[in-house]
Amino acid sequence: MVFVSRIIARPARISLCKALALSAGLWSNDPMHGKTLDHFDLALLRALQQDSSLSQRDLAERIGLSQNACWRRLSALAKSSG
Repeated sequence: MVFVSRIIARPARISLCKALALSAGLWSNDPMHGKTLDHFDLALLRALQQDSSLSQRDLAERIGLSQNACWRRLSALAKSSG
């Protein structure tokens, strides 16, 4: 019953599936949790190493992503780096 009370004590906004995953350690708020770097992530890092003054628009165009996708990936990489 301790397990059930931990789930019920969580805020109502969290779904039951997410609550179960959190309690089992299978869910993380880290966007890069369990994710390996794909070719877009590596291309982002490579482009930034070559020229860190690139705007987000230029960076997205250079690697072939939309600006939103580029921003999400950059945010995820930044959060995962600590």
